Amino acid sequence: GTPLGPGDDFVQIAKGAFEAATEQQSPAQVELASFYEIHKNVPSWVDLRQLERGQDVYLKYAPAISLSLYYRSLVAGFSIPKIAAVIRSTRYLAPPSRPDQ
Repeated sequence: GTPLGPGDDFVQIAKGAFEAATEQQSPAQVELASFYEIHKNVPSWVDLRQLERGQDVYLKYAPAISLSLYYRSLVAGFSIPKIAAVIRSTRYLAPPSRPDQ
């Protein structure tokens, strides 16, 4: 299949795979359809008003949080020698070596 891009809507892609279920689907499409079937209904215990409030708070403060993380912790943290050694040894910032990763 086609890899997800920055503007792709994962839920819409999963819904499309669910609605177009056939025997000729790829394993990835089968997994997408299964994911959508499991998660398409919101559980009854979810408070939608509270969820919406949380989304509003996230959207309101996301730019400040992002800048704070970038300038105050991530850049500085990745430049600390011991942390940099762990990142190098675990290949944390390296791209996957296989397409399925």
